[in-house]
Amino acid sequence: MRNIEISKKITTAKKTSEADVKKALKTRLERLFEVDSFKDNKSSIVFRGTSGGKDSILRSANVELNIQVVKSTNDVRILASGEAKMSKSLIIFYALVFLTVFIVGLLSGQGTEGDVMMGSQALNTLVLLLFGVFMFYDIDKRVDELAEYIEAAFESLETEFGN
Repeated sequence: MRNIEISKKITTAKKTSEADVKKALKTRLERLFEVDSFKDNKSSIVFRGTSGGKDSILRSANVELNIQVVKSTNDVRILASGEAKMSKSLIIFYALVFLTVFIVGLLSGQGTEGDVMMGSQALNTLVLLLFGVFMFYDIDKRVDELAEYIEAAFESLETEFGN
């Protein structure tokens, strides 16, 4: 699980209302994520979504954000705080693949000489170790990408409403 804290200040060129910014932000987030819920309160927006393709069975990560849009005379500040965690479908997928690699590794891949199996234990250990390192790297990458997606959404809001 990762904590996400993102802030963006937009100097507006034209008269912009808080509702316009919230509507545009909702549109951007719907393009980036599979939206589970989007609750617009007076003080903040509570957003829950999942990254990954819209038609994909395998989801990457879940995100839950509390977004505040604060409007002053010429500026709009967007504050987002929340958390991102790995989705359950990705956990199940990696667990199944890890078990499959483990079980295949238990099979004798090399010949036997009498009662002594010619050493594939070291190779099996190396394969499982490398696969485990890849899993942790991939999980971290997928969870970290969420913050980049949200920052890109905020940048596109600056393009639309900024100077």
